[in-house]
Amino acid sequence: MSRLLIPVLLLLSAWVAARGADLPQVEVERLPVPGDAPSDIHLGEPVFLRVTVRLPAGYQAAPPQPVAEQDELVVQPGAVPQGSARPGGGMIQVFSFELIPLELGQVTFSGFKVPWRLDGGGAGESVSGPLALTILATIEDPAAATAADIRGPAVIPVPFRLPGWGFGLLLLVLAAGLWFWWWRRRSRPAVTVVPPAVDPFGGLDPAAWALAALDTLARDDVLARGGTVVFHVRLADILRRYLGGRYNVPTLERTTSELVYDAGAQMERLPGSRSSLRDLLMACDLVKFARRKPLPGVSRELLGRTRTFVEETRPRPPVETAVSGS
Repeated sequence: MSRLLIPVLLLLSAWVAARGADLPQVEVERLPVPGDAPSDIHLGEPVFLRVTVRLPAGYQAAPPQPVAEQDELVVQPGAVPQGSARPGGGMIQVFSFELIPLELGQVTFSGFKVPWRLDGGGAGESVSGPLALTILATIEDPAAATAADIRGPAVIPVPFRLPGWGFGLLLLVLAAGLWFWWWRRRSRPAVTVVPPAVDPFGGLDPAAWALAALDTLARDDVLARGGTVVFHVRLADILRRYLGGRYNVPTLERTTSELVYDAGAQMERLPGSRSSLRDLLMACDLVKFARRKPLPGVSRELLGRTRTFVEETRPRPPVETAVSGS
């Protein structure tokens, strides 16, 4: 009986081994980092893992998951998984993970588990082996660390953003400023710029200026060049300006009749001065407006009469009377 039991046990063991070889397999491999030694794993720095899942034909598997949650390790998925056909049927899937250690010393990662399902029925789970890690400090000799090696938390400046109500308040302040500027400008009294007074007589008294202007008109001899109208226009202008300065009358804005009336009222004490003024202005007006053409001798006589009028109406110094005692 024992001779029959031994072959049966051998056949059963071979069947179980062959059955196990057909199940999905999970392999975990640490990827080296350029510049680091194979054993260099520092606190807080990621450890890159490659998880290879070998699926026989007819098996479908879920993505790998940590066997157990560990407080000293943080597991994050990495790049997009890749898959390729397996020789003899099935598929090989490759996954990337990042393992971040949070404690120093010896740490054992529990590994990955892969739930799978068979197309013909049945389900199970394949588990990789654990991974032992030695976590080093960032400072080579923690005992030699000083306060200068300790860095406080980095201050990340928060960009200033004006809230929605802030824009409304800003517009209100600008509107109030514009209104205040307009109100001040409107309520401020207007500044009237008064141009400096200009002496039309150049520092002379009106009579001296008029006599000098008449001498200049005579020397120009406008009549000899046929300028009869120009002669009488200049003569009338000299006479009007003289009256304006002598009697403080706006003569340039007055007609001949108004000028004779306004100036004549101040010449009552000079007999015949009003009629003489009217005759001089009317003679000039007949040439200026009626286009009369008097002879040159008549015009020169009018110039002499104007000179006589100025000399007779110019201010006279007061006469001093001697009072003898009795």
